[in-house]
Amino acid sequence: RADLFAGGALGRLLGRPLVGFSAAWTPWFRRVWVEGEAYSDDALDEVQRFFGRPWGAAAQSLAAEHGFTRALGVRVDASGAPHAILVLRGAWLHPDDLALARLLRGHLSAALDTARYLDAARRRLSDLSAVNDLARRALVEALRSPQGVLDAAAACAGARLQATASVFLVEGDRIHGASGAHLTVDRPVAEVPLAVAALASRRPLTVDDLSTDARTSTSARAAGVAGSALLVGLSSQAGPRGVLAVHDPAGRRFSEEDAAIVSAIAGVTEVALENAQLQAESRAHLAALRETQQRLVERERLAALGEVAAVVAHEVRNPLAVIFN
Repeated sequence: RADLFAGGALGRLLGRPLVGFSAAWTPWFRRVWVEGEAYSDDALDEVQRFFGRPWGAAAQSLAAEHGFTRALGVRVDASGAPHAILVLRGAWLHPDDLALARLLRGHLSAALDTARYLDAARRRLSDLSAVNDLARRALVEALRSPQGVLDAAAACAGARLQATASVFLVEGDRIHGASGAHLTVDRPVAEVPLAVAALASRRPLTVDDLSTDARTSTSARAAGVAGSALLVGLSSQAGPRGVLAVHDPAGRRFSEEDAAIVSAIAGVTEVALENAQLQAESRAHLAALRETQQRLVERERLAALGEVAAVVAHEVRNPLAVIFN
């Protein structure tokens, strides 16, 4: 996570930054992780083991050149769980210096916890703002058509979780893609066990590995679908309406916070779809009412014309009868 190894010389040796570099677990690193702290007076050997081939020997020479012959490490916990390892290297280090490392560990743990709490607070505020924006947009889209609501929900879920989001609607015994990346999906609900499980569950459904989960449909498995998924059922007063699904091809584990934000988006979507349906029904009823009113007006007009015609005919018949007589 940080490269202060010989002023960045190691990064120049590797031809890339040390940040994000994946290396091997050495016995000393395992000891630090398990026991919480450890000292080594043969850090050069650990350097070679850590980097392995083809950089191990060169990294060991660089460490020897800068006097990194000894090392001490302490495990840093965050939120009560192991999180990182703090490593100090130098020729002057002594086992007694572990006290300094413990002090640094305490401050670092507190700082990490504070940073995590602040980050979580900012994330929650951002999520609430996104849901609020979705509610406002859905209110406007509901006046136009349900499709606008579905597109807004899929876009919001995908942006918040940085993944692929789709909305599937259930009509009768079939389920089809209504918005997002899976618009071509159209098959019987029974052939999509994940959708069935999401519709039956009152809680968000998470799948850590689609390629091995038994509920993944046969067609999806045959198409090589992999990664993780998070699904939330959409309901209405008439029953199940559909599913809001988020798919991450990289296979990250969706957290409870992820499930909470997708559930909030699903809730806003349900209300917006109900509003859109009510708006559509209201427009249909208003159109029918106008048509009925127009018919009544036409009927009254014809009735009035008929009455006038009858009066005129009566007034004409009387003098005609006299003339005929």
